[in-house]
Amino acid sequence: MKILRFLLLAVIVVGCQSGQNIKKVDATLHSFYDAIESKDYQTLRDITTDDYKMIRTDRVWTIDSLINKLQQTKPAEKSIYELSEKEVTLEGSAAWITYRTDINPGTDTVSETGQWTETAVLREKGNEWKIALIQSTDYMPRPAQIAKRTRESPLEGGWEIAYGTYGIEDEPIKVTPPDGPNSLKVFCNEHFAYVLNDKDGSFLGAAAGSYEIRGDHYIERTEWSSVPENVGSKKIFNFHVEGDSLFISGPIEVIEADGEQREDFRKMEEVRVRASDN
Repeated sequence: MKILRFLLLAVIVVGCQSGQNIKKVDATLHSFYDAIESKDYQTLRDITTDDYKMIRTDRVWTIDSLINKLQQTKPAEKSIYELSEKEVTLEGSAAWITYRTDINPGTDTVSETGQWTETAVLREKGNEWKIALIQSTDYMPRPAQIAKRTRESPLEGGWEIAYGTYGIEDEPIKVTPPDGPNSLKVFCNEHFAYVLNDKDGSFLGAAAGSYEIRGDHYIERTEWSSVPENVGSKKIFNFHVEGDSLFISGPIEVIEADGEQREDFRKMEEVRVRASDN
């Protein structure tokens, strides 16, 4: 009888500890996304392991690159993360939790919205749980939001180059048609196409892919290019529209097709005007 009581007590204790650990794992995950929302960089470091990785479709993030990305956004910009459909598994000092992530704008300057499924792996360190890995599925914008963003996108339409400066860091090249090359950039249904011709009309280059607006930045994902090594790359630009004029500068970040961040790239500044119907 004493042995039976001991075994029952042991089962109860283990069950309570398991329940407490599940709550701690869940709380750690929520703290991670709360820290992203509030840009609490110290908390992000405190609740992740030294070898933390976030694996996304386009790249692998470390805690340093994640914080660096957040620091590039404006202080007032904010996205809201909602976690649901969570399933937690415990195995000794390791845990993994599968869940759905929904992202919504937290301010008027943020337009990103969508959902995806993630799995987070955590390790127990002392009496705390730390996130070691987050693996994401492909980002899936909501269809209704895609249509809404397309209707509201200030970039929609064709834009001809009016003036451009390329390689602004050193020996910049200035372009002013018709005395220099001419280019047309078209944005339509979250896709872009770009063609560059010399002043005599001869072809110089072209590219096409998808684009996404995030506040006063927009992201180009190159899916085709006359320069093959650019295929699969991602570039982030600053932009703003004033009437029929489009001002573009950057890129502020370039990610290669293999997910590596390019450090040496030439920046540019462009002024484009809406293309006429003639």
